[in-house]
Amino acid sequence: MGARPLLILWPFGPVALVYDLQDTEGKEPPQDVVACFFAKGPIDQKSIFTFIELMGRKHVECLMVDSGDGSAGSIEVVRRAAKAEEKAFYRMLLNRNHIPAIQFATIAHELAHLCLGHLGPDDALTIPKRASMSHGQMELEAESVAYLVCARSKVTSKSETYLSRYVTETTVVDNMIFTR
Repeated sequence: MGARPLLILWPFGPVALVYDLQDTEGKEPPQDVVACFFAKGPIDQKSIFTFIELMGRKHVECLMVDSGDGSAGSIEVVRRAAKAEEKAFYRMLLNRNHIPAIQFATIAHELAHLCLGHLGPDDALTIPKRASMSHGQMELEAESVAYLVCARSKVTSKSETYLSRYVTETTVVDNMIFTR
């Protein structure tokens, strides 16, 4: 009820209507086959709202958006600080249709992009200026941090599946931040 059909062009035929899996009913399909993102663990919706409130205190607005399974979230700079006493503002989009464990993994991943300097330096948040990196290197860093945050919170995710898209012969970790 209330499902939104997706209109696709059918090869050698008329258009067809298909539905996102989350808009269907029936026997539960295997997680590894159908879900773009997977995570399970003890995170509940109340915890997600607490994290969103805490992010707001650091000028990271989080909007819950209605997206399909293939879109978990994103983060962007809304306004950079023009002067030292000003604060930068950020906006995170989070898929409201995902379960809390997936939302938690997404929050960890997107905040990692921010804190690792992938969006640029931020003096107020003590985020240093970093050398430019390839998209693959940034994803490798952010998902590695998300994996560690999730593991510490007893959330199991499929980070290795996501990371396999970015680990190639040319991906290097020379520019990654390592601390002692």
